[in-house]
Amino acid sequence: MQQDLDLLKKQFEVRVVNVCLDVGDIRGTLATPLRLILGIAWANAIFCWFASREAFLTLLLSRIYNKKTAVAVGGADVTAIPELGYGAALDKKTHFYQKFVLRRAAKVLPDSRDAEKGALGLTANASKVELIYLGIDTQKFHAQVSKKDIAITVGVVNHSNLKRKGFETFVKSAAYLPNIEFVLIGRFADNSIRYLRSIAPRNVKFTGFLREDELIKSYQEAKVYVQVSAHEAFGAALAEAMASECVPVVTDKGAIPEVVGGAGIYVPYQDPMATAEGIARALKSDKGTIARQRIEKMFSIEKRQEGLINAIRDLLN
Repeated sequence: MQQDLDLLKKQFEVRVVNVCLDVGDIRGTLATPLRLILGIAWANAIFCWFASREAFLTLLLSRIYNKKTAVAVGGADVTAIPELGYGAALDKKTHFYQKFVLRRAAKVLPDSRDAEKGALGLTANASKVELIYLGIDTQKFHAQVSKKDIAITVGVVNHSNLKRKGFETFVKSAAYLPNIEFVLIGRFADNSIRYLRSIAPRNVKFTGFLREDELIKSYQEAKVYVQVSAHEAFGAALAEAMASECVPVVTDKGAIPEVVGGAGIYVPYQDPMATAEGIARALKSDKGTIARQRIEKMFSIEKRQEGLINAIRDLLN
């Protein structure tokens, strides 16, 4: 989201409106309607991320002021996985917000074919749905001269992601490769970290949250990046790792095949032994260079910028 903001600022005058809908911040919540009214009245067009209640309130006010809105989507707002309890459509309230936003926004901008498919299923007007892939800064995310025999994965550590992002499988697979270092990088959002630590062999490391420079260093050191998810609407961390010449070991779920193509090693979902076998193959592979080349070709910052600018210009015309 910050990257999109920076890209739009290169072409347009942009004002950021802080939308706070949080019972823990009464002052911010009460100030939100006025902030939105002033921001929408000032703007010629509106851009927001996710078909959420924040976007719902924004769309509601935008229609009063007859201002067109573009909504970038990708994730729970256009995906439903009932067996994992994941997706806005699974809750009546969030589903209402989701449908309102997707049906009334002037433009809906999914970040993958998978997200596009979800968005098309929730809006009657296919012509306003426009795929704009996320862009990866390959100047920032790049390889170093040498790699180590390390397998990493990245994401917020919570109960949902144990299955959805395959963290449980990642940790269990480490037992089959005791001489390889496994590193799970991400903020501990709940007590699910206790479970992961209870099943982790000695070669698994949990870092917690890392600053961006620390994360980049981790990508640069690791030979293998593991994304054995039940679903990814795009997989930004996966793409960043590929730009850093990590060999991806992945499932074929969601948008993962769109991002990885033939540059990675595919394994079944929820299969620790097969995941370990995939990691062992990846450690001997030279696909890291191919992975970076795919990101440079398919998911450049320049393509993202061009897509966003054209979408906003369409709103203004």
